[in-house]
Amino acid sequence: MANYAKKFLLQDGCEEPIHQGTLNLLYDASVAMKIPDQPSWVPDWSRVPSQLCLGRMKQGSKNLPYYNTSRMSKKKTHDLGPFSPKVIGGNMLSLRGWVRDSISNLASGNDWEYIIRTDQVRTLCGGASPTWYTPRGSVRSRGETWDEVTWKTIVGNRKGALSSGSAPPSQWGQAYSKIADILKRLHNSLPDSPEWNEAKREREEFITSEFAIAAEQMVTGRKLCVTHKDHVGLVPNDAQVGDEVCIIPGGAVPFIMRSLGGDEKVLIGEGYIHGVMNGEYWTMTIDDRNGRFNTEIRRIVLK
Repeated sequence: MANYAKKFLLQDGCEEPIHQGTLNLLYDASVAMKIPDQPSWVPDWSRVPSQLCLGRMKQGSKNLPYYNTSRMSKKKTHDLGPFSPKVIGGNMLSLRGWVRDSISNLASGNDWEYIIRTDQVRTLCGGASPTWYTPRGSVRSRGETWDEVTWKTIVGNRKGALSSGSAPPSQWGQAYSKIADILKRLHNSLPDSPEWNEAKREREEFITSEFAIAAEQMVTGRKLCVTHKDHVGLVPNDAQVGDEVCIIPGGAVPFIMRSLGGDEKVLIGEGYIHGVMNGEYWTMTIDDRNGRFNTEIRRIVLK
């Protein structure tokens, strides 16, 4: 499987830059089952993944990534010079990238209804106001409330089919408020009471809505997190506190990686970090005048 993955890097480069082949490999490995005794960057192509692949998602009918975390165009990824990825030692993938953040807290449950009913965003933040939160209850940089951050995160701030996306409608905020009320009434009522039966009926109607379907697709295989920079997001179920949020040049989404010491890391999977999916995580680290990367970029060796 590892040898086949190495061939994939080269074959994909026939129509796209070789680096894009590497990114596609990492996207696939992020949502595939891990193969025992194989490197973390090698996907299991023999099984259909149960998770939504965020890195391969396109903007509706356009052939452009829906997310653009690294804020680099395809043109810039054509000539990465000494930063082009390569396989070393037979089973290690050498890349260049940035470690921009790390996970500080994780939710105990990984169900979107649980996230809403237990107000997990506020719980993970300790009930305090993180750096992006003003005393009056809105995100400084985006003007979003706790509820807005929650509902946009659990749907990946997108509406659309499995392979494409578009901006979610503002009415989804009302849908979130509705299901939050239903779930709390269902939880706080005695089973089989009139109140409980009514809430149960409303929930059964709601779970067929576009909002509920989008949340189910997005949260499957992922759990809520807060980072050390106070960003809320969704990361793979296998993620742990301390795992790093890494950006690869040209990458549509951030990658969650676990440090093994030095340059060596293990790929855990792709992540959705709310508010930074279009390059907001970092000041551009490429000089547009000469195409050179600054010294922030570092070597990453995936095992």
